[in-house]
Amino acid sequence: MINEKKHILVVDDEEEIRFLLETKFYKLGYNVSVAATALQALQKIKAGNKFDLIICDLKMPKMNGIEFFIEIQNFHPQAQFLLITGQPEKDKLMMAMKKGVLNIMLKPVKHIDIVEKINGLIGAPERVA
Repeated sequence: MINEKKHILVVDDEEEIRFLLETKFYKLGYNVSVAATALQALQKIKAGNKFDLIICDLKMPKMNGIEFFIEIQNFHPQAQFLLITGQPEKDKLMMAMKKGVLNIMLKPVKHIDIVEKINGLIGAPERVA
């Protein structure tokens, strides 16, 4: 039986954050894709790419993380979704929860916290002997 690596999509308009998360998750054993905008990420999903987990920033240009979450429910509802934000505006966080976002983390996210969160959502990556 061949085990496929879990696939994570990181969506953040900050290049440094994308690079940091991509590197971190790759070293842990996940397949990782990145997108600089929600529209880029949506194109990846509409092209048929499947993700076990989508990690998305709340505040981004043109389409924010909540709007992106709502949109992908039509194309990829089985993916786990983690919204991250450095600006925890109570009204936006409440709106996210009302729209169905169950997992939210505040920046800066500690390494151990995000690893535990991911392991809880999609499981630890498969280790190859």
